[in-house]
Amino acid sequence: MRKTIYLLAIILVLIGCQKIDYFPDSLFYYPTCFTPNKDGVNDTWQPSGGLEKDSIYAVPNVNFDTYLLKILNKNNKVLYEIDAIYPGWDGTYKGDTCPYDFYYYRVSYESLEGKKYSDAGMLELLR
Repeated sequence: MRKTIYLLAIILVLIGCQKIDYFPDSLFYYPTCFTPNKDGVNDTWQPSGGLEKDSIYAVPNVNFDTYLLKILNKNNKVLYEIDAIYPGWDGTYKGDTCPYDFYYYRVSYESLEGKKYSDAGMLELLR
């Protein structure tokens, strides 16, 4: 069983962090890792609607005027904050490269009907 688990972890890294977190009541999917190495694959981290890659139209029921994304470190320090879904976090803080580690995200938004959402989870920055 251990060999299978290790093999799965290696495959997830090689195919570009395809594992996602999905909250049943959320309108977004959340990647669990990204690789900001400027190779053009998974260089930024942001939520996705899961329907169309890199399109805000993939989440048709979100009122983007209410959207707020925060990325925090283990000390709860906000490293990145944006009120738009794009661009995503590029793995830097004030121009400096953040190291490999686990970081936390908080996303708040409302649906077009006014229902409030607050999603939170963990992501891995791979170097």
